[in-house]
Amino acid sequence: MSIENIFDEWKRIDEKSVFIKDGIINNSLYNSAKLKVLSILPSAPNYSESCDFCKNIEEEFFYEFDADENQKINRYHPVRGIFFNLTRWIYAINKINQQRIPLFSDVCCQAVKAYNYSQYFRASAVVFINKFKSKSKFSERKLTKIALRDQKLIDRQIKEINSSLILCGGTFNVYKKIYEKDIFEQIDETNFFVHKIYGSKEIRYVYAANNPDAKKKADEMFNELLNDFLNENVKRIILNL
Repeated sequence: MSIENIFDEWKRIDEKSVFIKDGIINNSLYNSAKLKVLSILPSAPNYSESCDFCKNIEEEFFYEFDADENQKINRYHPVRGIFFNLTRWIYAINKINQQRIPLFSDVCCQAVKAYNYSQYFRASAVVFINKFKSKSKFSERKLTKIALRDQKLIDRQIKEINSSLILCGGTFNVYKKIYEKDIFEQIDETNFFVHKIYGSKEIRYVYAANNPDAKKKADEMFNELLNDFLNENVKRIILNL
């Protein structure tokens, strides 16, 4: 089943509501990425009409700027909120194997204005548990109810994306409910889990990131992720280092 067929089936759940497509941000960059990262987030942005999130975020946030000509070719704006944090995380993950470990100061507001920095987020994928417009944020209980309703569609989409690492942004408990029959093995005392699919040889690597609404500063979340990635077993299992 193609991704468009999956979306068509999804739309029929609530044909009168605004539906937000998601998935791989930039196919070309994603296909060439060494580490293919999928972020699973609670709910799509509150757009006023049905649209393609991946197309929108490229048009809204990721641009080049010709300083010599002093004119806007396309201007890059740092992604906001959780997308800003994801961009930082994905950039840092890709730099783990370098001699100098990335610091939070490397990826603060000034650094993210560099066009090349944005390529790491564009080479990733995003899946929203709830793809329909909502007026308010969902509780975990409500989000789990939606996830179980759309369980087969979510699973098909994740399989289509075929990532090498999943970042659960405040959705790990919901993700585990979708795959309740499966085995989740924690890697040491980190937030990383090996997800073993029931009745299959398929294995996924999942990071249980903080809830995006948690009262932790961006630098604390960044350092927590980085410290987990520096765990020797994490580097060996996930990064093949």
